[in-house]
Amino acid sequence: MSTFSEAHPEYSAGLLSFVLEYMTFTFWPTNSFIPQANVCQTSCSTGQKRFCGCTCMIDAFAIDDEQVGWVGGWVYAYMEDFMTSASVKFQGDQYISYDGDVRFPYGFMQARTRDNPTSSLYPPSQDQNRLSDEENLLLMRYLIKIGCEPGAVGSMMTLASPLDPLFYMLHSMFEKALHILWLSPKYRDSFSMDWAEDGLCPGSGYTDELPFTEYLLGLGEGTAFMTNERLLELLHPSNPAVPYIYEDFARWGTSDLEQWDPYNTKNEGFPPPSEKKGERRGSE
Repeated sequence: MSTFSEAHPEYSAGLLSFVLEYMTFTFWPTNSFIPQANVCQTSCSTGQKRFCGCTCMIDAFAIDDEQVGWVGGWVYAYMEDFMTSASVKFQGDQYISYDGDVRFPYGFMQARTRDNPTSSLYPPSQDQNRLSDEENLLLMRYLIKIGCEPGAVGSMMTLASPLDPLFYMLHSMFEKALHILWLSPKYRDSFSMDWAEDGLCPGSGYTDELPFTEYLLGLGEGTAFMTNERLLELLHPSNPAVPYIYEDFARWGTSDLEQWDPYNTKNEGFPPPSEKKGERRGSE
């Protein structure tokens, strides 16, 4: 998708990120996009050299879209379930619109205010812009190609993910990335997770209750079940009860080859690194 984005700057980064994330998180794990059109390996071996996953039996760019038999043509027929379900998911209303009077009833659109606030591609009077039929068709073909060939899915995609040793390595990286968001000048006053919808998946909503308390986590005296909102407040690096924060936000590891400075932290007012690594804070 990165190659596609470079070759087609008319598609916003927000739109491409949304459709790719929805395809890989919703359809890939169960091979539920167009399973009748691919052949998948049932198992993969450690050290296997050949591609491990599914092989698509159709060429997305060779589909004759002029064939009669489905509203919008065969490309749209493959994509309709994706478009219908994605349109009602998080941010879906920003990137997918419905118009029963056009060739593709569900079509992609650009969210000007989020993705292209100064773009000259779209009239200033329009906040959201539906893509042309040709632009919709091209992006749909790319998504058919991606969705038809999901890679092999391991335990990290399931509730058994803690059994994979990499689980613990990855989550420390997520924690550090979250600290960067919270402390960066760009996001420290605005970032939250209040976009998470309540009620769709118990425990994932911003105000959903969790099965533990402040006291149980050693972060306070509270004995009532916490919400995600309260948990994020307690885990914020500014909370003195948090036992540690990461020392260096411009480096990952110790090698000079592992420099990581996503928000230009050295010049944008980040807190200076502590004098010793893994500085402990608060009571043990």
